[in-house]
Amino acid sequence: MMSEEDKFNGINQFTGFAVKTSISAKQLNDISDLSSPAASLGLTSHYQQKLRYGAVISIKLDDNAITIANLHLKSGCFYPKQLSHNKKKACRTLNLQRQIVQQWVNNQQTKQVPFIVVGDFNHRIHQPPSIDNGFISSSANKPLKWLSQNIKGSCLAKVSKNNRVYYRQYKQLIAHGFSSVHFILNSAQQIQFAKHQVEQYQLSDHCPLLFNLTLADT
Repeated sequence: MMSEEDKFNGINQFTGFAVKTSISAKQLNDISDLSSPAASLGLTSHYQQKLRYGAVISIKLDDNAITIANLHLKSGCFYPKQLSHNKKKACRTLNLQRQIVQQWVNNQQTKQVPFIVVGDFNHRIHQPPSIDNGFISSSANKPLKWLSQNIKGSCLAKVSKNNRVYYRQYKQLIAHGFSSVHFILNSAQQIQFAKHQVEQYQLSDHCPLLFNLTLADT
């Protein structure tokens, strides 16, 4: 549940899930620290922010509990070079949010539970998880799978600007998926919108990602 002090008076955007009624699901604590990451990390110098919480649920499949987090991180820092330079306010914020996501991932790995992290990272991740680089760290002791690594993006979107409508093809992903080693990735793809759909409807500027996963015997 979002705190009232983190809500805007106008339009609010939230993260969440749609779950089949046949699947048992339980809401877990949101990753609320993503809203004001500097304050959450105990930094004495920070600016007030109201960013989206990470939504977290637990589902049960064949007596296995699986934790799933859905993120929508700070926009405006799309390239790894920008993130590493850390000069833009958006990049400083995203780097702080990245620390909080890393803490959440580390906690799940310590508990040794199957988990999945998906959502709009608002960043073009180019490096797989590793101890030296990558958006999220991974090591031999705490490996992480990058589910969206091999997806080739080609998302057509309708953009309105200055009372004009035009179309743009996004060829690099800023939405991603990661998981613990408990899963086998059978397939991963982007579901692309047809031109007539984009013209007729007000669709998202993110084409959905579809992952087919199998829970492995570990």
